[in-house]
Amino acid sequence: MEEKKYEIVSLGCYCISRTILTRQHLKPSKAQGELSCPFDLVIHPVKRITYYIKNDFEGYLDDLYFEKYTRCWLDFRKKGIWKKTDNTEFFHDKDCNINDKDKLTERISGRIENFRKIIKDYKPIIFVQALKKEEDIENLYEVLKSIRGNKPFKLVILDFNDVVTKEYKNVSVLKIPFPSKKYGKYWDRKKYYESKEGKLFEETVTQQVKSEIDKFMKN
Repeated sequence: MEEKKYEIVSLGCYCISRTILTRQHLKPSKAQGELSCPFDLVIHPVKRITYYIKNDFEGYLDDLYFEKYTRCWLDFRKKGIWKKTDNTEFFHDKDCNINDKDKLTERISGRIENFRKIIKDYKPIIFVQALKKEEDIENLYEVLKSIRGNKPFKLVILDFNDVVTKEYKNVSVLKIPFPSKKYGKYWDRKKYYESKEGKLFEETVTQQVKSEIDKFMKN
């Protein structure tokens, strides 16, 4: 992979920001050497993301537990899912079963170290967060500003559900509505993201994020 001019780091709250930007080739894939970070493919409550970044992930691994499924006929994991008591869900770590806590812990620790490494780099960072319901934009920005110091960064918010109620200085909020409520619920299913409306939606998201990156890199 050629030297990158900037880093794109997903800040959750779920996997859509990482998935779309990778699928549309704006962000490199893991197969291309891209490092995985803690908020890429995990569901986190929005305020806990700010908390974990601010506190350097202190205690992040302390409250992991495995929730068994009683009804699993529609779920690809079949047996359960790893969670935290703050409603964080490791939705994509489907290969980690009830006896795989050490495996999951090692994986999470690696993601955290990747995040720390990227944060310390002087290369510009574009943080991208997709909101579902609540927002914590102002607090998140101040925390990012604190940990980056004088190193350049940009915060881009993807607001697919029209939950952001005001403008924020130095933060780009992209209001891009889902094509439909049903699409918003099932956006990660191939039937939907490969549909005509799905492709147009993902292209629009990527183009607008790229536009924000271009403006940021010119300054």
